[in-house]
Amino acid sequence: MALARAPRSTEDKRAEALIDKATAVHRPKTGGRKSSGKTVTVTMRIPEEIVEFIDEEIAAMDEPRPYRHTWLLQAIWNKYRAAVADSEAAKSTRKKSK
Repeated sequence: MALARAPRSTEDKRAEALIDKATAVHRPKTGGRKSSGKTVTVTMRIPEEIVEFIDEEIAAMDEPRPYRHTWLLQAIWNKYRAAVADSEAAKSTRKKSK
């Protein structure tokens, strides 16, 4: 059974465009410095068992499968969105309690 995609917000569309753009660049020329102020090169050391888990998750996906880089960016984006939502909920709760 195919799952329907949830409606995407403008912010989600911009994030997906940024992820697509980032995955199109194989080797940034900036050496870890800010390139245009929009993206930053980050080097990470990831435990082997996490990489194996990610690769298994990707292998289980339907075609077209994302690159590992894309999968990681999407995971970071989802974590970021959850943190922002939590932060906004906490601010809202604080305002109501005053």
